[in-house]
Amino acid sequence: MRKIHFFVLIELILVTLALLTMFSDDVTRGVWFLILCLLLYHYYRVDSQSNLLVVALFLFFFLAMSINPFGMAAIVFAIVYGFTATLPYLYREHRSQSSGIQVPGEKIRNTWIGDLSYFLGEDQSFEDLHLVRFSGNDTIYLDEVVLGQESNLVLIQKVVGDIRVYVPIDIAVDLSVNTLYGDIQFFEEHYSLRNEYLRVSSPDLEKANRSVKLIFTNLLGNVEVIRR
Repeated sequence: MRKIHFFVLIELILVTLALLTMFSDDVTRGVWFLILCLLLYHYYRVDSQSNLLVVALFLFFFLAMSINPFGMAAIVFAIVYGFTATLPYLYREHRSQSSGIQVPGEKIRNTWIGDLSYFLGEDQSFEDLHLVRFSGNDTIYLDEVVLGQESNLVLIQKVVGDIRVYVPIDIAVDLSVNTLYGDIQFFEEHYSLRNEYLRVSSPDLEKANRSVKLIFTNLLGNVEVIRR
């Protein structure tokens, strides 16, 4: 049985138990819970990301305020599954980037929330970028910096938010995305991911003089890679 099937089965059991206990205690609360679940499923099917996020947040707060043990268990299980499902992809990508050379360390504080831009208006050589975020949109201007001929890496891990990357026309791209729910635009190609992993690259990746590796992991958010 695939992991996603196991996850859906456990979530259905917990949600069903939560629904039964709510109807037994308070019919009105049970009806509202059922409506929110149906709305969540509807917006997932019609591919409406913003409405899906709003309904998911309402459902989360509704269960938290109800103090329903089965509902809280469903929330905790979903959060734990979301993070553990991304770990194999992160380790797999990191193995190819690791080396035995030690360099002096530099500490940089993470910005957890908010919209951020990187390399905009900077006339300098590129340095690998590794970001850990909670929420917010990230815009990366690779056309504003000079990329080296060695491997160039951009790695972003976050929970919610979109990512947009501007790439020069002479740079090949190797893109890896792992997300629970999001749409991907890779130049002229479009993909929709639902708890899926995508790897796509430029046709000239092996022959290109300069390239960049993009690795993005999130739970909810779109990714755009644009040439200009």
